[in-house]
Amino acid sequence: MEQEVVFCRGLTDSLKRSMPKHRWTSDDISHDSHGYDIDRLARELFLLHDLDGDGLLGEDELVQINLTIAVLHHGDNADLVHVEDSYRAMFREQFSPEGHDAIRFGCFRGYLLDLLRNIDPDVKAQKMILEQFITEAAVAREVRFQELQASREAGVTFLC
Repeated sequence: MEQEVVFCRGLTDSLKRSMPKHRWTSDDISHDSHGYDIDRLARELFLLHDLDGDGLLGEDELVQINLTIAVLHHGDNADLVHVEDSYRAMFREQFSPEGHDAIRFGCFRGYLLDLLRNIDPDVKAQKMILEQFITEAAVAREVRFQELQASREAGVTFLC
């Protein structure tokens, strides 16, 4: 039980530290409470994927966070080549054919809402799925943060 509390507190601190402070506006935000929750959660997921905090999501950011998630799920058995290829292909098919153009929240949101509708049409289920995605992205982001901190302390430089 104590480990869970420490983990939760650490995760909360990590989220506060790693999520940039952006104000998002959207002309097509849903006004019912479930739609608002979905939009709020979609923004949170977008911010967690926006590793450099520039308000845009690039192909490399999407790939990096999902590589970390794959390692967290599967450890040494993670097929990182498959994960990278899959997310690069998805980014190029959905957003940028060459992979060079970063996307804004609205593009990400549209794709995510379609994905959620295809997984489950129930809005409450979509909310739960998004919460799971957010948890995974937050943990992955914290792991990346800790690895970068450790590498800086060891004098190692990464080109990200």
